[in-house]
Amino acid sequence: MFIFKLQSLLDYRRRKEEEARGEFSDISRRLQQEELKLAAFACKRRDLEAQLKGAEKRRMKASDISLCCSIIARIQEEEQRQKAVIEETEAKLEEKRQGLHEASKKRQTVERLQERQLAEYRRATVRAEQKELDELTVLKFKKGKFDEESDHSL
Repeated sequence: MFIFKLQSLLDYRRRKEEEARGEFSDISRRLQQEELKLAAFACKRRDLEAQLKGAEKRRMKASDISLCCSIIARIQEEEQRQKAVIEETEAKLEEKRQGLHEASKKRQTVERLQERQLAEYRRATVRAEQKELDELTVLKFKKGKFDEESDHSL
């Protein structure tokens, strides 16, 4: 029976890779959420800008126009802050991607070692079985020859 001496290391590397995959996935979801927030800000800003363009036709009060302009300015500030959050999240995502890649490489290295050791174990098992069969064949041959000699002497 094959026993891989570094199985605990392989299990550890697999756990680390799964942790890295989970962290990468979490940051990826967070990035999507942050991008949705940015899109919502942009949509809200475009709606207000469209209202301003139609202000002449609807005869908006100057105070409403001023309020609309100040809201647009605040939304633009929020968009800039959100873009900074997105850049920061993208940097974290890239860091997690590299960590996941590194963890995957480490796991694969140990798995390749396990595969090589398993292949060597199988080759050794086949050699041992073949040696045993060869010895049995020799014994049968000698016994058969011995039986033939005893039959001839009678």
